[in-house]
Amino acid sequence: MTSSGEDSSSSDSEERAAYQAAVRLTRRNFVISSAVLGAAPFAFTYFARPASAAPLARVKLGSPILTESVLLDLLPIKGAGADALRMVQGEIEKATILRTIYTRGQDYDAAGNVTIPGSVWDQISKVGNTALAILEERRRELQPTFREVDTAEVQIRRAERGEEELDETRRQLMALTHAAEARNVSAVLDAQSGALLHLSYMGELLVPKFPFQVTMDEQYDSIPRLLGRATVDMTIRRDAPADGPASAPANASLLAAPLQSTIMGNVSLVVDGYSAPVTAGNFIDLCLRGFYNGLPVSFNATEDAGTNSTLQVAIGGTYREGFVDPITGNVRRLPLEVLRADPKSGNVPFYGAARNTRVFTKAPAVQTFRIPGAVAAFHPPGDGNGGSSQFFWLTDANLDAEGVFMDASAEALDGRYSVFAYVISDRAAVAGALRPGDGASYAVDKVYVNYGADNLVKTRAATFKELLLNKGPGGGDADE
Repeated sequence: MTSSGEDSSSSDSEERAAYQAAVRLTRRNFVISSAVLGAAPFAFTYFARPASAAPLARVKLGSPILTESVLLDLLPIKGAGADALRMVQGEIEKATILRTIYTRGQDYDAAGNVTIPGSVWDQISKVGNTALAILEERRRELQPTFREVDTAEVQIRRAERGEEELDETRRQLMALTHAAEARNVSAVLDAQSGALLHLSYMGELLVPKFPFQVTMDEQYDSIPRLLGRATVDMTIRRDAPADGPASAPANASLLAAPLQSTIMGNVSLVVDGYSAPVTAGNFIDLCLRGFYNGLPVSFNATEDAGTNSTLQVAIGGTYREGFVDPITGNVRRLPLEVLRADPKSGNVPFYGAARNTRVFTKAPAVQTFRIPGAVAAFHPPGDGNGGSSQFFWLTDANLDAEGVFMDASAEALDGRYSVFAYVISDRAAVAGALRPGDGASYAVDKVYVNYGADNLVKTRAATFKELLLNKGPGGGDADE
């Protein structure tokens, strides 16, 4: 028989052992016992970031992965700065243990709340402090990379942004520590996401030059390239009859009735030219032209014959046959652009459909639609090179039972569509406000490119005449 003090010591030891097992770099299945949580045991798995990580590979490991971690994983960086960044990233990701317990736990009290062991809170506090210490110790290595092509003005802007992102990362890490001390789950998770996001912004400044040459068929030469990243804010609008959809006759046109417009929210995206420079370049080009403003957002169900599954998708950017490029006078068509892990070259985009499946077996897709918030170019069924202005994302109706990843059936889309962006804020809020089938219509109200427009490179400039003709959303006359 043991004393109560010995029981407490034993419990603390078990808590520490459980946490330490969870944050090891290799796979560990373990059970948090009833002595720790005060209820029936449950098992879960945690994986820290492997040395060379791809989003699809990390999803298959089974641990929750944040979109912000994906953005960090996709950065083409090497050297001391990359090592320092990965150290901070790995430390911050240890706080994922809280997300794992919270999403995969059982109900441990009458109110249905999950009990978080005290030692887990203590360790998460240490996560914030340790990450902050690494950040300060390796600060010099995390300064923006000098690039010979940059003007003095650009160098100053990059240095200023580097300091801003360092300060914001530091602030988020301190917030994470304070939230852990206050045992505030949602605040910890928000601070973890924020710290990883601003760390990824710091990482962008470590890229010395664009990592690969974009080569493809001549027919795509007029499409601008995004040689880096950009951030975009997209406002979603809901249009419905003033008295509500139910008041309109069943056969009445929505456009014929007086409409009441409501802004549903603002979605922020990181558009990633490192993953899909052509698709991302097309998107940013159309954003800067104001092409997407006012265009509808529709909701569709897509079926995959191979998996016999149905996915709910939201599609934006629909305008006739697509965007008419003023340079060519034709609808701009996009090649299928899929980032793949090439054994020799690293992560590089492959273009067009596979002629030989062995090629894609050796170079598997890096990105996956199981990551919530992935945005991709839409193309007609069976025509991978037929995309133009349309883009899509999977709605939250496709989330798995734990709400961590999209359902496994979403993998059927991997390698078949070009993932070029990720939603980084307000996805859940806007997704909750969108109600497909409620009788209203939805549209993109406004799109703003907040940062990264200078990463857009146009391979061919339009003539003065072409610029004059580019009046409407499709590149033609706005009044036609």
